Order: sequence, then structure tokens, then C-alpha cells
Amino acid sequence: MVEQPITAYLPWELHLLRVHAECGELIRVIGLERVAALEQDSPLPELITLGRNTVYGISYDASGPADGAVRYQDP
Repeated sequence: MVEQPITAYLPWELHLLRVHAECGELIRVIGLERVAALEQDSPLPELITLGRNTVYGISYDASGPADGAVRYQDP
């Protein structure tokens, strides 16, 4: 999901995702309208998947930068 205003990091990240897709990875980017109803109480977590069995939940500190991740491998 991408919100406005777009940060300087986002074009780089989208380019990287395009390269991964061109190499055969399944990449999906969804619009805000698809998740808005799910974020009424709080923002959805940022999740990154690696392979079929590993998901990382990214966490951020109060000022905004990422400060870590939790790896989940439970099928």
C-alpha cells in the first residue's frame, strides 16, 4: 500500500520490486482502497515474505525509522 506524500525512498523500492518481478518473483502492490476498511483502528503491519514459509513483521520506532523485525516460520 502506498500513501501520499510519496517518500524519496519509494521510487527506489518500486524499481527494486520491478527488477525482482522481471526475475520471476510474484510481486503485488495494492491500492489504499483495498485495505482502508481494515485500518480503521490501527495501521496494518508491514509484512515481507521470503519463500513460502517465512514472513517478517517490520517494526518502527516512534520517530519513524525501522528498528527491527520479527521472523515467523510457523506454517
